[in-house]
Amino acid sequence: MKKIVVAGGGNSLPRDGYVARLADMAKLPVHNLSTDATTSLTALFRLQVDPEVEPGDIVLWEYALHEINHVARGQDADALLHEVEQLIRYCIRQRLMMMALVLEPLGVGLSLTEDPYTQRLQALFDSYGVVHVSLKRAYKEKFEHKRLPKKFFSGPDTLDISNIHLMSFAANLCARMVGLADVPRQPRSELRLTGETHFAFVNDFATGTLADDMIRLPVGQLPLDLEVTEDGVLDSLIYVATPDGGGVKVTIGAREIPLALQHRNLNFPRPMLRLLRLETVFGEPCTVSRGDRITIAWETTPGSFRFPSGEMHWMPEAVVAGRTGRIAALGFSRRDEPLALAPLRRLAPQKDPAQMAGNPVRKIAGVIGRALRTRQA
Repeated sequence: MKKIVVAGGGNSLPRDGYVARLADMAKLPVHNLSTDATTSLTALFRLQVDPEVEPGDIVLWEYALHEINHVARGQDADALLHEVEQLIRYCIRQRLMMMALVLEPLGVGLSLTEDPYTQRLQALFDSYGVVHVSLKRAYKEKFEHKRLPKKFFSGPDTLDISNIHLMSFAANLCARMVGLADVPRQPRSELRLTGETHFAFVNDFATGTLADDMIRLPVGQLPLDLEVTEDGVLDSLIYVATPDGGGVKVTIGAREIPLALQHRNLNFPRPMLRLLRLETVFGEPCTVSRGDRITIAWETTPGSFRFPSGEMHWMPEAVVAGRTGRIAALGFSRRDEPLALAPLRRLAPQKDPAQMAGNPVRKIAGVIGRALRTRQA
């Protein structure tokens, strides 16, 4: 049966938010894959690995707010738009319908002018025939306001029960889009931002599953020793971070990254799904060649580790020893030619030493679903 698959950020998570109202209005089941504090590439990963997503489903994209915030913090707008386009192209390949709800953060929502990133997003959606709506623009036109009222930004979420009027308005906009949603169309070649680049997440190395009654997420057990089987670009790394997740050394040929599988959100003491773009780390695409080795292994001593924001923070011994973080997937891209089925091959699989001491996979399996789906409809 056709369903709505929600791929959005924090505003798509509340149980009493617009997603629940949309399910009632559209008379369709809703499968919520939203993940807070990240961007469209994480949504692409969730779509790729979730077995319940099927051709004919309608993907509701809602990541503009987070991506505008990422641009404000210095992330490359072009790279973020490329993520959105790769998600659209995935929908084309999988015959998924798509629609987009464009939300904006406080500063942009109150501004009288249009946000440049929002304008580029809308042009991208138009080129692929993706039906989309800006909440800010629709509300201003409907109620003849110059800007969104400031009270709509007073709580932790714009579209929860505390803003029931705006929440219902957003749900109604989405319900109207359901009837217009379709599989995106291929644009003229000169309009494609990513050109002939092919992208996919690789998680063949996943030997375990974090699962509860809400989510199933494939993860790899450390250490990982992988061999590249075709030339390309290692674009990104998806991982599960926890408050005591530990630190790893990621080695890509001669390059090394001390990566924190810890998150530092004191208000959220549960696991979080995180994304690291390797071009952000190295300042250029992380090219790899056939035969290159990629290893990911636990670090054992305290030190400074990289976080997705690009900052380095000191990790004390207690956190280093936690080792409850997990690697979920590697993003791999290649120009001109489609990717092989397995651009990475695992070498010499080994048991995770941490599992031998109480199996922390089970320890966090019960909370990983709540971490990624907390407050979801």
